[in-house]
Amino acid sequence: MLSAFLLLAITPANLPATADCFQEQAVDTIEEVVLNGAGDREQEIRMAMRIRVGRRFLFEDLRRDQSFLWQRMRVRVNDTRTFLLPSGGVRVEFDVTVLPSVKRVVFVGNDEYERSELLAAINLSGQVVDQGRIPVLLQELEDFYHDEAFRHVSLEAKIDEEIGQLSILINEGAKVRIDEIKFTGNSAFPSSSALGMGTSVSSAMTAGDGVLFFPGSHYKRGLIDQDLIAIEAFYRDFGYLDARAWLEEESYSEDGDNVALNIGIYEGPQYIVRSVSFRSTGDGDLQFSDDELMEIITLRAGQTYEAARFAVDESLLRKHYGRMGHPAIARAIGENTSSFFSMGGRDRKPQIVVDEESSEIDIVYLIQEGRPMRVRDVLVTGNVHTRDRVIRREISLEPGDLADGYEATRSWRRLQGKSWFRDEMSGHPYVDWRFIETERPDWVDLRFDVGDMATTGQFLFGGGINTNTGPFLSVTLNKSNFDMFNLPSSWGNAFSEIIDGTAFVGGGQNLSLRAAPGTEYSTYSLSFTEPDLLNDHINRLSFNFNGFNTMLRLLTHDERRTGGRIRFGRHFGRDFSLTFGPESQLVSVIDPSSNAPSMVIADEGQFSMSGFHVGASYNTIADAFSPVDGARIALNHRMIGGVFGGDMEFGSTDLRLEKHFPLFNDSRGRPWVFGAHGRLRIANESGSYGRMPYSERFFLGGQGTLRGFSYRGVGDRENGFALGGEAAWNSSLELRFPVVSTKVRGAVDEMEYVRGALWVDMGGVGESIDNFGATRISAGVGVRVRIPFMPQLPLALDFGWPVQSLDGDQEEVFAFQMGKF
Repeated sequence: MLSAFLLLAITPANLPATADCFQEQAVDTIEEVVLNGAGDREQEIRMAMRIRVGRRFLFEDLRRDQSFLWQRMRVRVNDTRTFLLPSGGVRVEFDVTVLPSVKRVVFVGNDEYERSELLAAINLSGQVVDQGRIPVLLQELEDFYHDEAFRHVSLEAKIDEEIGQLSILINEGAKVRIDEIKFTGNSAFPSSSALGMGTSVSSAMTAGDGVLFFPGSHYKRGLIDQDLIAIEAFYRDFGYLDARAWLEEESYSEDGDNVALNIGIYEGPQYIVRSVSFRSTGDGDLQFSDDELMEIITLRAGQTYEAARFAVDESLLRKHYGRMGHPAIARAIGENTSSFFSMGGRDRKPQIVVDEESSEIDIVYLIQEGRPMRVRDVLVTGNVHTRDRVIRREISLEPGDLADGYEATRSWRRLQGKSWFRDEMSGHPYVDWRFIETERPDWVDLRFDVGDMATTGQFLFGGGINTNTGPFLSVTLNKSNFDMFNLPSSWGNAFSEIIDGTAFVGGGQNLSLRAAPGTEYSTYSLSFTEPDLLNDHINRLSFNFNGFNTMLRLLTHDERRTGGRIRFGRHFGRDFSLTFGPESQLVSVIDPSSNAPSMVIADEGQFSMSGFHVGASYNTIADAFSPVDGARIALNHRMIGGVFGGDMEFGSTDLRLEKHFPLFNDSRGRPWVFGAHGRLRIANESGSYGRMPYSERFFLGGQGTLRGFSYRGVGDRENGFALGGEAAWNSSLELRFPVVSTKVRGAVDEMEYVRGALWVDMGGVGESIDNFGATRISAGVGVRVRIPFMPQLPLALDFGWPVQSLDGDQEEVFAFQMGKF
């Protein structure tokens, strides 16, 4: 009896047993199986069961049969009883309920999706379906079609009980596209922005409406649900913590193929920061006071709450601690991270206390300071094609240096900027870095991981126009990360290996072929650059070859140049370099007009120029479109003829100066900048020709020199055409200020699309440094436009008027340039 009670204790609640039960160890062969309630499906059920006459009785078979009969045959086992027979065998009784079901599901009318896809959508894999579940299946199938933009799908179920088949008749209809998206309730942000300039509610959405002949997105229900969540997240990023978005209305066109959506928005108040404080994530205190840390971060009490500021402040604090050798966690999974600097605890977010009544928040930055460490080794992984030294010369940290996360990030940005490294699966740019703990407590390894796809070639189309040289088109084949010594495995495989990027790749060299025909100026060139000729890493020797053919069409004549130049460069650090090398070219003065200046007519024909170039450059300017600070100094000297041969002998010096001074930031954090530019050019003919060739003389006027005057419109003239000079100077003073900018999600600083300028240009041209001639002065206003969808075509507009000029100077009020050579 004790064994029977023990069996009852372990028998599952849904498998009732009688008092005649027995221990599993004592069970022998099944002699009888009884099915109560199976009806005409009894034979089918018996064939599907493991519990059958002649087999050994096992409880796991009993449990399996109960589950299998329900899930695959829609047979519910209500009760199970087992009896020990006098013969020692077992009798098993089942009480079952057979639900009405179908054995097979077929689809009729499904043009867009295969049967397997539809079965997966309703979570069927061939099992029997009870008829009571058919309405649920139809609803699941309708939801699937709605999620795929078939908003007018209709479904009908038909059952053939003789063969046990469910036929689902499908009328898919057409996919619905979004014709228009409207928003109501949004006042803080516009619904959309022109040409992508500006932050708008629609910029948070994946779905979009149609524009001109471009169709809108397909109306997928799941996509819209995701976009509503994204809109709410978009508002929260800008401090609207109570914002809500919902689909208020959908209006279909007459044919039902298009829909107009109206999305309702509740913005709520924009929360203000009431206080900012700091706390250690550990037991001790921070080594810096709140006042000291407040000097580092940007967030202040009284500012609007913006999530982007957290990322900026984290970067600033990471830089601050990194300068002291406290490495930050780039990515830590399964590591002991207590030695590293980090912010925000596990979720890397500050602690926020929200006061809904006053719409204010208190923010606590949680800081784990870590400890100072040094770099033991710099590791590079993932570079299948790119040589190790090519990557390392962009990494500014070396073994023995402090583990400075700021310098590691700068190295990461330089590698990202190469555009060589992409993830093989997604194709997205991929360079990752992290500090790794070592067995020595105060040392870490710095590891860079790159996605080294071989496709580093670019085929670019572009063009532009300016008032100096007219319109032009541009076709460029650029092969970056080129390696002229990485030859194909065999010449028979050369073409395929060049196409798939496994040959001639990985050396960090650059090969560029360019054709830019224009109406007034055309250029064709071949350029090759080796940035590290002797593998010197940072202080390296570079090599460049440039072959070119240009054509300049002037009213006086046509001027063709064909030649090449070699430049060696010696780099000292990342900002200063020296350059030197030979050059040679043929210059042709073709078909001078009858009223061209006499020196043009005298220069008709072809002459050669050979010489040597030396130069020095120092450049700390980061953003050429809207520079805020930094300086550039460049001095170049050419020695033509003499011992170098050729038909001409002269020297030419070109000095350029550029400096930018940040003045202040306006209430929106946008910088106002004062910029100063200067250029001095001097040439001296030292041979028997007696003067500089007309093609080598200096001219002023137009974009880049003196605005307010036409191209080559300044200086002495003959028959109305400029003669230029052997010495020229020009300078420019500009006050640059923001005109059109917008908040960008994820950034504190606004993205500037249009900048304005008030400028004054000055300059003079003459025959020597002692005789620059009269100074010309002009003043005006300018506009610089960054077109979001065409960043390669910056637009510059200038309106200028001469303030001081001479008779014969040619004026031009309006000058513009889109794109550049």
